[in-house]
Amino acid sequence: MEDILFLTSVFKERIWGGHYFRDILGKTASGEKIGEMWCVSAHPEGESRISGGLYHNQKLSEVYQNEPQLFGNPISKEFPILVKVIATSDDLSVQVHPDDEYARSHENQFGKTEGWLILSAGQGARIMLGHHAEKKEELVASLGTAKLMQYLNTITVQPGEFYPIPAGTIHALGKDLVILEIQQSSDVTYRLYDYDRLDKNNLPRQLHLDKGAAVIKEGGVPHSVSNFLNEKEAVLWDNQYFRVQTFSVAGSRNISLASYGIFNVISGEITVADRKLVCGDSFIKTTGSNDITLSGQGRVALTESKI
Repeated sequence: MEDILFLTSVFKERIWGGHYFRDILGKTASGEKIGEMWCVSAHPEGESRISGGLYHNQKLSEVYQNEPQLFGNPISKEFPILVKVIATSDDLSVQVHPDDEYARSHENQFGKTEGWLILSAGQGARIMLGHHAEKKEELVASLGTAKLMQYLNTITVQPGEFYPIPAGTIHALGKDLVILEIQQSSDVTYRLYDYDRLDKNNLPRQLHLDKGAAVIKEGGVPHSVSNFLNEKEAVLWDNQYFRVQTFSVAGSRNISLASYGIFNVISGEITVADRKLVCGDSFIKTTGSNDITLSGQGRVALTESKI
């Protein structure tokens, strides 16, 4: 039984992307505007493959379905988590994601609850999260127009902060940010406003106003966890879908898990099973062993699925 599954990443060109993954991480030679690196994915829009070992070059979805014992014989028939590194050179569209019930009935996918861990932020970098409209009707009337912006909560962010984004929460990333995004395995996004931008074919990008209006929930700003960089370890979010924490490695560190866990290196250099990993590298510890040893100097995020 394989104790560790090392994973390849999938890169996504985005209108708001840039060259972070090429110039800073050295992960791709592409001259395209890459905005997302899907580090751990079994989603059909971009699947990770196993790197090395017994299941080399197999898709994560295939191993998950064919070898369920590696994942503790889970209830979910689909790998439930998607982890990305996102790097922005422009503002993202204002958007919202549906919950499980709506997504299953309208899109045949999971819903999309996600969380953002801020890895780096330019001066004045910001996000938009939640709204303060007194009535949903006035918010809905503003969808698709610049007037929507007056109802959104704008937050200046710093590295080390974590922002939970439950399904139904209006949100948008600003420019000059690098984040680790942990989410349900879904690619359903409803755009509510896109600054009247044109795509590479000189056409307006599609908005999803009716579906977006249907899934928007109450406003408010979810809590953030700040200064994790100064803490040896911290639980960032524990929700109905996953539990995510971060911890530092200085020398050697042993981690015990009863079931499988998703590990993402977010800084420094970490060695696992004789393989050196840097920011953006990921692996899954299977149920083949309860213990895993990490060595080096750096920081890791650990996500444990709850479904």
